[in-house]
Amino acid sequence: MSSADIAARLACQDLMIQSYRLVDDGRASGATELFTEDGRFRIAGSVDIKGKESLTRFFSAREHDTERKTRHCLTNLAFASSSAGEASIRATLILFVLSGSDPTTPNALADVEDTYRMEAGRWRIAARTTTLVAGGA
Repeated sequence: MSSADIAARLACQDLMIQSYRLVDDGRASGATELFTEDGRFRIAGSVDIKGKESLTRFFSAREHDTERKTRHCLTNLAFASSSAGEASIRATLILFVLSGSDPTTPNALADVEDTYRMEAGRWRIAARTTTLVAGGA
């Protein structure tokens, strides 16, 4: 793996982790800035959001839902660089809803597939697709 691939891998992993950390810390609206202008956010079968304006509304609404406390735990991150300026990560997500009836039991298990693109010299999330494997959101 080249030094450019290593740098891309670390930058993209940081973006994935940071996006979930912002949601968990009650600052979800900040996640909008991690996406490209034409970014897409999908939860298979329920949510399909495209573009910065729609992403801003979605993440702002999540931030204002102060009753919902979550922890998104990521594991099994697998990085792939498809070409210069493009990359992807596939990961497993375990979601805990701390404000739910049983905060120590995972609420959902999902596969997350992110596509990243270099935009104005910085890596950004171009698309995120989350597919539920077990549980609920």
